Amino acid sequence: DKQISEIAKSEARIILTFDKHFINRRLFPPKEYFGIIFLDIHPPIIDTIFSSLSKLFKKVKPLELKGKLFILSRLGFRIKG
Repeated sequence: DKQISEIAKSEARIILTFDKHFINRRLFPPKEYFGIIFLDIHPPIIDTIFSSLSKLFKKVKPLELKGKLFILSRLGFRIKG
């Protein structure tokens, strides 16, 4: 987790993950990242994931991801700053 987070920071990349560790805002403060998207989709079926991500990206512009944690589910998404 730490290595992934450091690479994401240094390369200004969005973290897209199923790993619940990344929703711990003490360990991974969203403001330090270009964005964190946690996929809370079970079972992780590719069509469902793709559909949920498409809906997110239609509503949120890339620069609006910066410094925020998005919790994505089948029903939509929540934003945590």
